[in-house]
Amino acid sequence: MWTTAHEKSTAQPAEHVNAADLITDDGAPLRLSHFAGRAFPSLATVTQGKVAAKADRLLVNGVIAEPARLITASDVVTLMGSRARPASFDKPEAIVRLAERMLHDGFVALYEDGEMAVVYKPAGIQSKPYRGETHLEFALPALLDPPSPSVPDPLPAPVAVHRLDGRVCGLLLIGKTRSAAAHLAGELEARRARKRYRALLVGSLRDLQASADGVEIRERRPADGSTATEEEDGDLPTGDLPTGAGGGVWEVRCPIDGKECLSVIRVVEETPHLQAGALTTVDMWPCTGRRHQLRIHAAALGHPILGDDLYVGEHGRGAYGAGSHIYLQSVEVKVRHPSGGGIGGFVHVRTPEAKRFGRRRERALMGWEFEQRKGSR
Repeated sequence: MWTTAHEKSTAQPAEHVNAADLITDDGAPLRLSHFAGRAFPSLATVTQGKVAAKADRLLVNGVIAEPARLITASDVVTLMGSRARPASFDKPEAIVRLAERMLHDGFVALYEDGEMAVVYKPAGIQSKPYRGETHLEFALPALLDPPSPSVPDPLPAPVAVHRLDGRVCGLLLIGKTRSAAAHLAGELEARRARKRYRALLVGSLRDLQASADGVEIRERRPADGSTATEEEDGDLPTGDLPTGAGGGVWEVRCPIDGKECLSVIRVVEETPHLQAGALTTVDMWPCTGRRHQLRIHAAALGHPILGDDLYVGEHGRGAYGAGSHIYLQSVEVKVRHPSGGGIGGFVHVRTPEAKRFGRRRERALMGWEFEQRKGSR
């Protein structure tokens, strides 16, 4: 079990700032992460403000607050010297029970050292606290080893530095020290970390076109006319886009909440489906990091992710035999190690798609072939 023995010594005293020092009564409010990055020299950036908030080190009027909390001139913001002992540590039996459930459901640490980990999160649980639901972070103290006692800035409990929705399974980056968590969050925000997802989309992408206003689609092709495999744009995935069985690699640009967003989609294979026409297996790279970006972009193309009931009702949960699943999984992550460890200074982890993806394709093909045989009689 993770311990809190590191919480000693090295923490700086709490700092307090009156928001009125930076925000006038008639001034626009600031998000907590932005305010903290400006107000506290020890943070200095918005990224570090987000990291501090996610580590429960930022309080507004004495209460722990989320990074998106709006700060007005009447607020007092406090930066704690170290994160308070997590309340979960008062419930060790509950931590162990949830950890056992996670192991049963397929949790595994695919990479782990004293600073960070890359873990496989099963579907069916939130990665971080969300609306009071059970979350993976609660169980991590019983699933991962603590950092060495010699580490100067250990976290009192491991933290996920990004989110996977509850119904989405796959790879999740975990920080064990404050500096590692800050580094990983910074790599994600600066778009230097690479994340690849596997998905099943409803329909065929052979004649891909946008089904919503504001969506821009471009097929990536080099000068010789073959399907693109290399970097053409500085913020696109590089070198790991081999031509799939379907042969198509596409850039999808579609704003979310007024902000530009870019995803890359590679067709892997297409499976005939009696009702949907086809199920298309794709790899997806979110080149920007908006909430639900891949789900929104797939829906905007008119080819929603199988099982997504949030953005497309008729193709949602239970449609085409999806059951309670959403067919989206984080299958690859590559990120620079906080202190140059890993291989060549990077941690690069891949995991195969969940078996239910193959089962869904197999059932679709069997149903289609059965109807073909019936029609030929």
